[in-house]
Amino acid sequence: MALSELDLYKNIYLQAKTPICVLSPEGTILQINPAHKKLFDKTKFLSVGDSFSLCTNNDQLLVLLDKIDKDHHFDQEVELVKDNGDTLLVNISASGIRDESGNISAIIIISRDQTQRRESDNQLMRFHNMVDQSNDAFFIIDAKTSRILDVNLKASIRWGYSREEILQLGIIDLNPTYQGIEGWLKRMADMRKDIASIFETIHKTASGETFPVEISHQYIKNTGDDYIIAVVRDISDRKKLEEQLRQAQKMESLGTLAGGIAHDFNNILSAIIGYTQLAQLHIPQESKAFNALQQVSVGGQRAAELVKQILTFSRKTQHRLAPVEVQKIITEALKLLRPSLPTTIEIRQDIDTHCPVILADAVQIHQVIMNLCTNAYHAMREQKSGILEISLKKINIQQQVTIPQLDLQSGDYLQLLISDNGIGMDKKILQKIFEPYFTTKPLGEGTGLGLAVVHGIIHDFGGHLSVYSELGQGTCFKIYLPVPETPSTIEEEKILSKIPLGSEHLLIVDDEEPISELIKAILERYGYQVTNTISSSDALQIFTQTPELFDLVITDYAMPQMNGIDLATELFKIRPELPVLLCTGFNDITNTEKALQNGIKVCINKPIQADQLALMVRKILDKT
Repeated sequence: MALSELDLYKNIYLQAKTPICVLSPEGTILQINPAHKKLFDKTKFLSVGDSFSLCTNNDQLLVLLDKIDKDHHFDQEVELVKDNGDTLLVNISASGIRDESGNISAIIIISRDQTQRRESDNQLMRFHNMVDQSNDAFFIIDAKTSRILDVNLKASIRWGYSREEILQLGIIDLNPTYQGIEGWLKRMADMRKDIASIFETIHKTASGETFPVEISHQYIKNTGDDYIIAVVRDISDRKKLEEQLRQAQKMESLGTLAGGIAHDFNNILSAIIGYTQLAQLHIPQESKAFNALQQVSVGGQRAAELVKQILTFSRKTQHRLAPVEVQKIITEALKLLRPSLPTTIEIRQDIDTHCPVILADAVQIHQVIMNLCTNAYHAMREQKSGILEISLKKINIQQQVTIPQLDLQSGDYLQLLISDNGIGMDKKILQKIFEPYFTTKPLGEGTGLGLAVVHGIIHDFGGHLSVYSELGQGTCFKIYLPVPETPSTIEEEKILSKIPLGSEHLLIVDDEEPISELIKAILERYGYQVTNTISSSDALQIFTQTPELFDLVITDYAMPQMNGIDLATELFKIRPELPVLLCTGFNDITNTEKALQNGIKVCINKPIQADQLALMVRKILDKT
């Protein structure tokens, strides 16, 4: 039997999945359907006869009734608390039913549970906040047009656009390598093959600045959608660090090579200089032959200085550190420099005369100042006028605070600035200026070792060297030298006017036969008895047979089978108090320290000077 119209609507009302209730014109609940009862279960807003104000409040109920009376629609979200403390978010929509007279006879309330929607909205908001706080930029890009659909806050800040501005652009506007939509479509063809990948490129900001980026992208294809999600990371700092690492590795490799060459060259120079000095002892000083040999000796000394520069660059050389007043060295250097500079170059000084002393090599600090000032002059010599500025002051560096980019420990430093207003340098030249044998000077005007040597000296003293330059704007070198926590005093070394002779028995070990014979000849000249050999194994055997015969052993460091330190260690097992002098052509600080720790008395550097060797031997024997 067909249902009556009233029964039909009643069934619809009762079976509807949407929560529905009927209010009186005064706001009292008249009817509720099962869906409504289920939604509002365990809340105050449930039963027939309750006032709707339990759901909203009295004020809101009055607003609802007023809007319905005025034939307006009411729509509002309300929060209810269940018995277990959970929050129920409900959207309430109300409409009025009027009778034949036009009066409100009932109010229909339709409720919708918004709790999950709010949680979804909250999750989405948290996700947006998380993305906005990221250090990486996020882009959503239309794959077909390259148009930017959405970005996070980082993208807006780093690229210099407002969010509204950047959403008017395409990714091809930010990446100059695409060169238009064709380049983007070609890239898209690759992206479709490799749905997720990482690559590097460059991007451009609103101001025109370009910078390197690393892009991690995901290709998404839905029905009607074809887009890219890209995470873009600014890798400018990483690229700088990589370049610094490559530079450091290159310098280290060149330093190792230079040190090896220096070792072999020092052996050659030892023979040249030593035998020249021996030859001079046998001929009259007024003879032409003596003068000719003197020129050979001078040439050898110059070559030895060049080797020292190479070793300084390689940072393998050992220095005698002493208290140095840098301000006095600057004054002395400028006195020497001023006469050689044209009057068109003005020297400006800002030197704090009360700067504390540092531990350094005064000769090398002088070399640094002269080298940098001479370079400054060369940069300004084609100008009508120039300004050379030198300043020195004490500063305090707090690590990662004062000057974060400096690889220095916290503490006090002397800051030495040497600048000019000359031609300056571009970035390509700046990257190479500390490389040995690199020079921009004309052929014959420079060796290319100057700045490499300066770099080695400063780092050897635990300092830091940086340079800033632009074409046409001049150059500024900044040097930071550590100030010791406790001041040191200068110890004056007593120099003997005449080297005394000796008669002790010495054992000489050097795998280079000319050097072994040279040391033997030098020391025999000063009265010593000498046994020499070119094999460390033979030396150990000779010593083992008559250990009490020898008063001193002089050994080279770098020898096959057994180096000088290992030989000394074996000798000490036989005679622990035996004095040993170590010679080396490669001034390796680490090996020198190891030698002294193992009981070796003194380490001297090649090339060997006859008088210096004899004096050192006498000092060791007198202290034994």
